[in-house]
Amino acid sequence: MEKRTIAQVLSLVGVGFCLLASTVGTGPLCFTSGCELYKNAIFLGLSFYHFGLVAFWVAFALTFSWKWFTRFALLFLALDIPFLVVQVLTTPCSNCLIVAVLIGALAITAGYQHHWRKAVIAVWLLVFINAGSMALIQKVQQPWAIYETGTDVEMKVFFSPSCQSCKEVLTQLVETDAKESIALYPVGHNPGDVEQICKLENELKSGVPMGKAVRNCFTEIAQQNDIGLIEKIETEAQMFRNKAFLKKAGVNSIPLLQSKSFTVVERKQPKDFDSLFGSESKEMQGCSFDKPCGS
Repeated sequence: MEKRTIAQVLSLVGVGFCLLASTVGTGPLCFTSGCELYKNAIFLGLSFYHFGLVAFWVAFALTFSWKWFTRFALLFLALDIPFLVVQVLTTPCSNCLIVAVLIGALAITAGYQHHWRKAVIAVWLLVFINAGSMALIQKVQQPWAIYETGTDVEMKVFFSPSCQSCKEVLTQLVETDAKESIALYPVGHNPGDVEQICKLENELKSGVPMGKAVRNCFTEIAQQNDIGLIEKIETEAQMFRNKAFLKKAGVNSIPLLQSKSFTVVERKQPKDFDSLFGSESKEMQGCSFDKPCGS
């Protein structure tokens, strides 16, 4: 495939992505706190995605005049550098980084024979790596939801299948209207939890209604033969990630219910709890991380 064709494909992908990001959104690709920030940012009456949309269309048109395309691709890359610097200094945007990858690919496709072209690409690459690393760290630090009804849920629940309090809370919760906007975050607490969570995840993927799958998780014993070793390892790692997230917030018990207006935990938590969850905490009886449930 010749360079012109590659550049045209990259430009059209950029047009499509900017259009998607500025309208219906990009779903799971938008996983950093900067996505909403930059989506709603306006400059000269237009969003940054609208500028990107126009720029990618211009890049596509200029591919029919390669000399002008090479100049524009380098200018496009140079203009992206301060935008990446802003992300490094504030918060990264995963959508913006995908756009940046397309811009970088266009510049590399255009060629980098001259030293000054290489210098611009090198500076862009350095800043991009910094912003990308921050986005990756932010993604890893976020908890893993085994189930969620959307990106803007009303209720988040951290639970363990071996926690009696979790069972009481969740089995009641899935019978209410709250189940229409909920996210479930499993936490490993006792031996056997990973098998039950694997069972829950498999049932959800197979189309079992969420309420029924949750009740089965607490009442039916998972069959060991139905769960692969790799699946168990992956699920164990994700559950540990959720537990680490709670520990970082100073939370030492489950269940934890967090809505936009309140958070319910076993006991009052340290001051850094509110900074992480951004809501007021309330007390309830639960299972402590310091000892197995029921002991």
